Amino acid sequence: MEPCLLTDPNVKPNDEVVFAEIGKSAPLWVALFERTRTKFPTVEEEWNYYRDTKCWLMKVTTKKKTIMWVSIIKGAFRCTFYFPERFLDQLLALPISDEVKLSIRDGKRVGKSIAIALIINKRKQLNDVHELFRMKVSLNG
Repeated sequence: MEPCLLTDPNVKPNDEVVFAEIGKSAPLWVALFERTRTKFPTVEEEWNYYRDTKCWLMKVTTKKKTIMWVSIIKGAFRCTFYFPERFLDQLLALPISDEVKLSIRDGKRVGKSIAIALIINKRKQLNDVHELFRMKVSLNG
């Protein structure tokens, strides 16, 4: 897995810091967050430095519910979702790429949750993030 780049606990990320690291993926960052803020007005984004990962992560929430985690990697950013395993069939029924469906089927499990990490560096990948985001917001628990 690509290492997280924002590792200095004294430098809190902002757009300038993020864009310097993700480069050509900056328009994707802007597009993702414009859409999530429009579709889900209660969305909140909060950067925190985590000692266990030794990097800054953005926690994206709505109504105190964590929807996704975002980290910065070289030339891109990673969006990570956690879904309870009981939603496996619903996840596989989403209109998302076959590559993401394969990672859901065969990917990492964290306890009884499915971890879905998407590296975003192409516009077509935004649909997968939007679909997972929408589903996560719609779940009760």
